[in-house]
Amino acid sequence: MEERLAESAESQERLRVCFFIPEFDYGGAQKQCILLLNELQRRDDVELMLVRFRSGPQDHLLRTDRLRTEYVGIRSNFDPRAITAVRRLAMDFQADVIMSWIRVADVYSYFVRLLNPEVKWVMTQRNSTPAASWLRRVRDGLGTRADAIAANSPGGVQWWKSKRARGSVYLVDNIADSRRSTPTQRSARSLLYVGRLEPQKNVLTMVRAFVAIVRQQPEVKIYICGDGTLRAEMETITAEAGVGGRIEFLGFRADATEWMTRCEVLVSLSDYEGMPNVLMEGVQAGCRIVASSIDEHVELLGPKYPFLVRDHHDADAVVAVLSQALASPANSDDLAHAQQRLARMEPAAVAARYMDIFRAAVRGNPTTAPSD
Repeated sequence: MEERLAESAESQERLRVCFFIPEFDYGGAQKQCILLLNELQRRDDVELMLVRFRSGPQDHLLRTDRLRTEYVGIRSNFDPRAITAVRRLAMDFQADVIMSWIRVADVYSYFVRLLNPEVKWVMTQRNSTPAASWLRRVRDGLGTRADAIAANSPGGVQWWKSKRARGSVYLVDNIADSRRSTPTQRSARSLLYVGRLEPQKNVLTMVRAFVAIVRQQPEVKIYICGDGTLRAEMETITAEAGVGGRIEFLGFRADATEWMTRCEVLVSLSDYEGMPNVLMEGVQAGCRIVASSIDEHVELLGPKYPFLVRDHHDADAVVAVLSQALASPANSDDLAHAQQRLARMEPAAVAARYMDIFRAAVRGNPTTAPSD
């Protein structure tokens, strides 16, 4: 059941929280972890430790002035020695809470909690519909035993409710990144994708739609920022269609938000998301957005948003909406719903929400007021 957390007299009690994530890879979930850590370092009621397996491409975004950082040397993400190493670090830090971020960290954190019963385990749920895999099945079984689960979408809350999670399940907003890229002159008739090139992002349908668009409208420029297991197949599709030079694969870009200020239309055709980080940044950049009409996109953009794709696995349907977006004049009213939604994602408020979750887990007595 999703809980509403109340203020309490214990709100100033200083907690020790250990964040555990394999690395800060390319994903939006990893960036959200960084944004949360940065904001929590502004508070006086928490001491923080970050445990990772290795460095990552988004490390430059992380503040470390009030953060203890530790690395665990292991052979791979699936090295059971990590359990002992993380447990030792948590004990040395005298952690009140271990917060796991990303599935493999969830699995290890279950065993750390089992071996250290005094440490409470708070797990995050970053997608509304977790992908099928053996790791997911293991994590899902163990995750029901977490002391608390913080989900960033109503779908994630309902999913854990259906699993009868033992701990309380809370809905927590993502943080809207307060940094802003300097506005630039937008490239006329340009499309942009930012994200991982993986099946859940429906990028094969997207690239086929891109091929059709540049055939119909040769002046359109298309940029793909990101990397993943489907990149080679996507490049093959564009090359075989004879449009490889007109659809540019940029790889992972640390300056992806700057590209959003340069392009007219941002595209996301995901099958599922948590709270979509890329679209949040696109709204902040003032992009026109073409998006699949999944619940998480509708929740952000609003049910009346004009450029939602109902059948987002149909390349022809995608092409129709892309053409509409490219032909439409800029209209700030289109993003009004999303801008109001982002206003509620202020970093300090989200960090305070997490602190309430940590305190409720430590007390073992969460409030039971009606759901948000």
